[in-house]
Amino acid sequence: MKEDPSSIFNQPDFKETLAKYENMVREGTRTYFDADDLTLIAEYYASKGNPYASDKAIDYALSLYPENQDVLVFKCHSLLSGRNTDEADLLIHNLPYQNDYDSQLLYAELYLQKNDMSQTQETLNKLYEDYPHIDTILDIAQLYTDYQQKKYAYPWIQKALNENPDNLEALELMGLYQFEIQHYDQALQCFNAILDEEPYDVNSWQNLARCYAQTKEYDKMFEAIDFAMVADETNLTTWKLKVDCHLMLEQLHEAIPCLEYIEKHVQEKEPIWYILASIYFDLLDYDKMKQYTQLILDHRITASEIVDMAEICYKHALACLRTKEITACYETIELGLQYNDKYHQFYLLKGELSLLYNDTSSAKKSFKKAEAYSYNIQDTWFDIGVIYFQAFHFKEALEAFKKIEKHDYQDSFKISYLISYCYYRLGKIEKALHYMIRGAVFTSKQQLTERLKTMQELDTNFSEMAWHIYELIQNKELDPSPYLGEL
Repeated sequence: MKEDPSSIFNQPDFKETLAKYENMVREGTRTYFDADDLTLIAEYYASKGNPYASDKAIDYALSLYPENQDVLVFKCHSLLSGRNTDEADLLIHNLPYQNDYDSQLLYAELYLQKNDMSQTQETLNKLYEDYPHIDTILDIAQLYTDYQQKKYAYPWIQKALNENPDNLEALELMGLYQFEIQHYDQALQCFNAILDEEPYDVNSWQNLARCYAQTKEYDKMFEAIDFAMVADETNLTTWKLKVDCHLMLEQLHEAIPCLEYIEKHVQEKEPIWYILASIYFDLLDYDKMKQYTQLILDHRITASEIVDMAEICYKHALACLRTKEITACYETIELGLQYNDKYHQFYLLKGELSLLYNDTSSAKKSFKKAEAYSYNIQDTWFDIGVIYFQAFHFKEALEAFKKIEKHDYQDSFKISYLISYCYYRLGKIEKALHYMIRGAVFTSKQQLTERLKTMQELDTNFSEMAWHIYELIQNKELDPSPYLGEL
C-alpha cells in the first residue's frame, strides 16, 4: 500500500497549487510551477483514475523541466502503463541518471513488459543487493504484482512480511495475491487489517468490494463501495467499480447515474457512451439508445479505435427504425455496411424495412443474406420469424419457426405458442391446438403470461383458449402426452 494520497492531496498547500493549475488549464495560459508540484498534480490525477489529465500535467512539467529526472521517471511510468513500450524504451535509455534507483526499477519494468523474465530478475536482484531495505522489497513485489506475475511476487511479499508483519503495503500486496489465487477469506483479512489502521484507505475499501463480489456477499460489497465513496467521493475507480457491481447484478437503472457521473469527469467518453447505449438497448429505450449511439457516430474517427462501429451503426439504425426515422435508418445501415458488410443484423433490418412497404421479395433476399452471414443460425431464424410475425406475415413466420423445430426439436418447445398462433391465423386450428398443448406443458404460469402478452393484444380469443388449455392440463383434466411428439 503506497502512502495514502489523502495525507498529501488534502493538505491546504496542495489544494491551492491544484486550483492554480486547473485555473491555468481553463484559461489556456502558462504559469510557473515547481517540478515537484507538477509531478504531484500528475500523481493526483492518476490516483483519481484520470490518466488523460495526469499525462497533461506531466507533459506541461516536461515543457518547463525537460531534463528533470523525477519528471522524466514519472513520464516513463506513464508510457509503460499505457503499453507504449518503444517510446518508453527510448526515454528510459536517455534518462540523465542511468544508475540510480528509479532508473533501474524502470529498466526492470521495461524487461517485464518485453516478457524478458531472466533480465527482469537479474535487474531486481541487483537492485536489492544495492538497496537492501524493506522499501526495495515492496517495490519489487509491487512491480511483479502490477504485471500479474504471482509466482515471482509471492516470495518478495512474504519476505517483506517476515521483516515487518504489520507493514500495510505488504499486507495489501498479500491481500492482492490471495485474491488472485481465489483465497478470498485470506484476502479479506489482509484488507480489513489495513482498514483497522487506515479506515479511510480507498484502495482497501475497493478491494473489499471486489472480494465480496466474488463471495456473492452483495450487501457487504455495496457497503464497502459506500465507505470508499465516503473516503473519496470523486475517485473514478470507485465509480467504475460501482458500475461493474450493478451490471453484474443486472441492476441496469442503478448503473446509469454512476455512468453519467463518470462521463462528466473523463476525457475519453466513447467507452462510457457505449455502455450507456448497451444498457438502453437492453431496456428497449430507443430514444436514449439513439442519443448515445449518435454521440459515438459523431466521434467515429476516435471511437472506431475503441468500439465496434458496425455494432454501433446497427443499434442506431434499430433505434431510428423503432422511433420511425426511416430515412436515418436507411442511411445508418449503409454507413454500417461500410464498416462490415457481413454484419448479419443489417440484413435483418433491411428485411424489416422492406416489409414496411410490403415488398416481400426484397425482404426474403435480405433475410437470405442474414442467414448466410449469421454466427448462430437458430437465433437468426427466430429473429426472422419474429419480424415476419410482427408484420402479420404468418405464413413466412411459420416457415422460419419450423426451421428451428427441424434443426433442434427440443429447443423449439419455447416457441410453441408462436407456432400455434401462426397456425391459428392461417386457419389450421387442429395444428394450432397441438402446439398450444405442447406449449402449456413446458411453460410456467409466469412465462405464459409473458408469451401471450402480444397475442392477447392481437386476438383475445386465442389467449383465452390458451389459458383454458393450460388450466385443463394443470388440473389433470387433459392428458398432453399424445401432443408431445413431432407433428
